[in-house]
Amino acid sequence: MRSISVSVLFIILIVTMVSCAPSGRYTTDTRTTPRSRYYRTTSPYKDLPSSGENYRVGATFRWMTSYYGEDFHGRQTSNGEIYNMYAMTCAHRELPFNTIIKATNPMNNKSVTVRVNDRGPFVSGRELDLSLGAAEKIDMIDKGVKELHIEIISLP
Repeated sequence: MRSISVSVLFIILIVTMVSCAPSGRYTTDTRTTPRSRYYRTTSPYKDLPSSGENYRVGATFRWMTSYYGEDFHGRQTSNGEIYNMYAMTCAHRELPFNTIIKATNPMNNKSVTVRVNDRGPFVSGRELDLSLGAAEKIDMIDKGVKELHIEIISLP
């Protein structure tokens, strides 16, 4: 009877240790994956270029904007959230996370309010990446890349 209870305790100990081990899904080591820029880092501003822009509430810009969707849907964003391509979110290289911006398509005056929760775009000449859902609301899907009017609504 004693050997059975020792065996049960040993099995419970092993199961507990295995279930507490890190899964490796959320990594902070940027050297382990070629897509490390899409994963959380210790600082949201680490290794980011500084354009010298004075980001303040009410500031307006004309930014080349693209969108991203299925390839990143369900992956972790730079601020640790799981990306939902239908949510009203965006990626910017410098704006603080949780900054709220209004993006307006000048061709049809449709606008959308989005929240910064990711870093990007990492393509030369683009300043903002909208989620697929946000891009659909302002009818920019057919163009892919478009110059939008941007206004900073609030900073965290």
